[in-house]
Amino acid sequence: MATLSERLDHMVELYVAPWKDAGHSDPYLTLGNPATNNELDDFEEAIGRLLPAEARDVYRWHNGVGVWLVPDVGFPQLRIARAVFEVTKNIEQLPTLSNAADQIEPLELLAVFNIDKPSLCVRTTVGQRVPVSPVYYLDLENFDFIEVSKSISALIEHFIDELQAGHVELTEHGIHWKTARGAFSFFHGSMVPFGAK
Repeated sequence: MATLSERLDHMVELYVAPWKDAGHSDPYLTLGNPATNNELDDFEEAIGRLLPAEARDVYRWHNGVGVWLVPDVGFPQLRIARAVFEVTKNIEQLPTLSNAADQIEPLELLAVFNIDKPSLCVRTTVGQRVPVSPVYYLDLENFDFIEVSKSISALIEHFIDELQAGHVELTEHGIHWKTARGAFSFFHGSMVPFGAK
């Protein structure tokens, strides 16, 4: 079975494939150097929270990416993630989680991915690390809060499925989803999270 980093590598390969198929060199995509365990430990000490093991695996794969990871989805480096965390933890009240009944405090959330202003967040913990966390779509501008996936791995599998199905195309503006929402069916608050049985 492929590791998370191998699946992420595969996702990036599928993302750049339309560009290469058209005879172009690689699109502008700068993956940061992998984060070290020491860097991740320092990050957790600074925020006073523990990342799920799966999120640490993502940062050990690469510490951020320039431009996009797949169309419209960014992956900020730890320095930026910390800055976003410091803002999010001070939110007085989160929107109601639209498709789950979990009680979540703002300081639990860490934005691992971003979609322009909205974020895709995991839950952090204190005292004991958890292996995985659900992934939440948090859009404070439109006051939306949705559980989109049972894990980062399940979200990555969803993106891989979309890319393998040929739902992206190369346009004069770069690689885009063929439909308006593309892979982002999680904009619907009643959705069943990816990876759910």
